[in-house]
Amino acid sequence: MITNGMLPILLVVICGFMLGRTNFFNLDSAREMNRVVFFFGMPVLGISILTEVDFTLFNFRILISYLAAQFITGLLGGWLAHSFWHYDLKTSILVGMSTALANHVLYVLPIAENLYEGYIITQITAIIVMDVILVTFVITFLLEYASNSTISIKILFKRLLRIPLVLGVLTGLTIAITGINLPIAILTFLKFSYSCAAPLALFALGIILAKSKLTDNLNFALNISIIKVLIHPVLLAVIGFGVLELSLDDLKPGLMVAAAPCGAMVLVFASAYNVDPKPLAPLVVISFLLSLPGLALVIFL
Repeated sequence: MITNGMLPILLVVICGFMLGRTNFFNLDSAREMNRVVFFFGMPVLGISILTEVDFTLFNFRILISYLAAQFITGLLGGWLAHSFWHYDLKTSILVGMSTALANHVLYVLPIAENLYEGYIITQITAIIVMDVILVTFVITFLLEYASNSTISIKILFKRLLRIPLVLGVLTGLTIAITGINLPIAILTFLKFSYSCAAPLALFALGIILAKSKLTDNLNFALNISIIKVLIHPVLLAVIGFGVLELSLDDLKPGLMVAAAPCGAMVLVFASAYNVDPKPLAPLVVISFLLSLPGLALVIFL
């Protein structure tokens, strides 16, 4: 089951890596692929998954336990970056974001769709919705404060509405809540179009792997990545099993997301707020490599 779920995803990354190493593609190619994913694939994906999901099936105990673990790991990552590695406040906020926000949309969800249906897909979707609405709002709020020391609600919402995935999720939520029945042609367009997002993003990640110097600031990248792919799922397990008394079957979708690598969204925020991406980009790559055994273990359980 692990092979069927993860191997197709890894093969896309390996293809990108090999073609990057042989110089068929370069970092500019990866950047353009990620632009397609960010501005087209992800918002379409957000609309598509939310027009099909049943919100009454969301397990809010999973969401509470995941949010608590996410808050702790995000705070830990940001505090260490600021206090121990002495990064500026905005960089530290984004490091905290990288330890809190997983690559669920373009990595965990496709793996889950290869393996499962029903409950696990629904709960992963619930975490995606929570992250897009709540975590992106909090991060945008903190970055606005760090940039200006004052908060303008108007500017805050303008920033949020410039994020394509946020627009996609809000559109999907509106369609789902109002009960609008989309024409079959539109539904087919959404499914057909969002299928490009994950393969393109994973292929681009392979290219970035081929072109990256992972030894630069390796100690920082390893420690922050370990917080994301190891401490995050351990904290979730402690809270979920020990405090909320969830079963393994209940908590499994949350553990899959918690064991996932850092989301590439952090690099988009870095660009929007003029933050140097150099300490952030290795986190996406190294956490991806470190996440493989942990995610495989969670799937096996």
